[in-house]
Amino acid sequence: MRAMSPLVLVLPATLSACATIIHGTEQRIPIVSSPSGARVEIDSVAVGVTPVVAAVTRNRSHLVRLTHDSSPPGEIPLDRNISPWVLGNFLLYSFPAIIDFESGAAYGFSHDTLRVRLGEARPTPAWPASGIHRSTPIPAASIATAGVTSAVVGFGSGHAMVGAPRRRFGQTQFAGLAAFSIGLFLGVAGEPAGAVPFFGGALLFSGSRVWEVVDFFTVTGKHNRLVTEASRPAGQ
Repeated sequence: MRAMSPLVLVLPATLSACATIIHGTEQRIPIVSSPSGARVEIDSVAVGVTPVVAAVTRNRSHLVRLTHDSSPPGEIPLDRNISPWVLGNFLLYSFPAIIDFESGAAYGFSHDTLRVRLGEARPTPAWPASGIHRSTPIPAASIATAGVTSAVVGFGSGHAMVGAPRRRFGQTQFAGLAAFSIGLFLGVAGEPAGAVPFFGGALLFSGSRVWEVVDFFTVTGKHNRLVTEASRPAGQ
């Protein structure tokens, strides 16, 4: 029984997820407005009047709408960002990361307090033509976290974390691994024909991994540039 005790301690850790343990699957966000007493809806669900503390789930982005009898309404996007705690999952392989992304604990929101001046609130900007479905810039910490994930895990994982198209990377890397495995099997069996799928698959997989990392930083940089340009006042 004593020999098994370390396993008893390690197993729950490997089945847990770092971000889920650290900050859970919800985030409480204080919302204040000027003037106060504005009615607050999050994703068309009423949550109270300002000042109010709203609990929002981390598993998706949200849209906050404030209305007041004396001011025009305002809409503010709450685009989720990636929690750096998700990188702790790499110490326990990638399985805990699946839990964090399914529960939403891998994400968070940048607003400690959401302050809205209703007379100056702008309409929610449209998604830019970068392929990333968010209307605000991606923070540097989120880009770094997703970039590390893209380099370590591959298969479009970093793209998925920021909401960018990822299918092509998963498809090419799975195809490369399949060809590599077939070639390896044939080579072990003594078949000379195994060299072509073996080296071809390795080349396809490696090339797709490099392509994925380069594309990740290209598309995130393009997104932030487009959002910044769209937020500038006309004439600047």
